[in-house]
Amino acid sequence: MQPWAARIRIMVIEDIDARLLKLEEHLAAAAAGDVRPIEITRDDPLAAIEVGVNVVLHDLVEEIARAQTARDELQVKLEELTAQAELIRRQRETILQLSTPLLQLWDEILALPIIGSLDDTRAESLSKRMLDEVHASKVRFVILDLTGIEIVDTHTAGRLMQVIQAARLLGVECLLSGIQPEVALTLAHLQEGLAGVQTHRNLKQSLAACLKIMAKEQGRA
Repeated sequence: MQPWAARIRIMVIEDIDARLLKLEEHLAAAAAGDVRPIEITRDDPLAAIEVGVNVVLHDLVEEIARAQTARDELQVKLEELTAQAELIRRQRETILQLSTPLLQLWDEILALPIIGSLDDTRAESLSKRMLDEVHASKVRFVILDLTGIEIVDTHTAGRLMQVIQAARLLGVECLLSGIQPEVALTLAHLQEGLAGVQTHRNLKQSLAACLKIMAKEQGRA
């Protein structure tokens, strides 16, 4: 082989190696998210491979764009669902507050009529609302009117007793009124929690009891 032919062969091999290396670099960059087309400067069999790789890279760019669009749409839907969930949460809190209104019956006397079922969620909301109100205002008595509750489980009744004990720690006396027979049976299992808690047939009797205590205290003063 002539020296010039050997040099040409070496140059061709080096050119092919460089172009193959360039192909590898583009494919590696594409795998890392940096998709760029290959610049084709030759018209030879290797150029056909470069064209094929460019087609794949072009399809990859379009697929990435579609995936990004899908992610953006999913993010929008997620934000909408989050906003809806927050709205539902606020509405539920509002409903819970409306279903357990705190009524000012007299100076330093509040009434909390409880109507309907008393599950854990509602019991927790009721407890927090009542204790926050007691802490923020000059309240001496809170009458928990259970006339609207026909049944309550032992667990929830226990939480109700915990609220009464917490109110006592804040210097507030809780009274129970309007206890239904089924509720009375449940509360009977919590005798320790009921110790010292006045119970009355109706709200009127509980209010009268509070006023009587206040009158006695004023008489002593």
